[in-house]
Amino acid sequence: MKLNEFLSRHAVFTVDELDRFLFVRGSGKPNTRKSLLTYYRNQGRIIPIRRGLYATVSLGGDPASSPGDPYLVAAKMSVDAVLAYHTALEFHGKAHSVYTRLHYVSARKSLLLKFQSYEFIRAPVPQLLREKGKEMFGVTSHKRSGWNSG
Repeated sequence: MKLNEFLSRHAVFTVDELDRFLFVRGSGKPNTRKSLLTYYRNQGRIIPIRRGLYATVSLGGDPASSPGDPYLVAAKMSVDAVLAYHTALEFHGKAHSVYTRLHYVSARKSLLLKFQSYEFIRAPVPQLLREKGKEMFGVTSHKRSGWNSG
């Protein structure tokens, strides 16, 4: 099974997204996913970001110098990740400076991640929003360069 169709649509992807893609095509076995990830990683077509999260390298690109989109990485750090604070301002082009630290809000705990020249830092969902059951209050989805950010 060729994965190029999936990779052409996902600059950053999770194994859950890959599993859904494979299941729709009739191949939902974990060994199939593992074999495909190993093959495409060895081919230099994908690079691991952390367990369960990968970045796609464009066809003919060099994995060592292929920059992953940091905003897409932050948006995929967990299923409920939301770009936050200065990172959200940067994403929308409203910040006066660009940082290499990206913040995202998530209810799921996560350790600091360093990938390429970026640091990805999780912030907890504000307590007041959690208390009111409005963890996603004001959150909108956006596309970035044709890729879905969440």
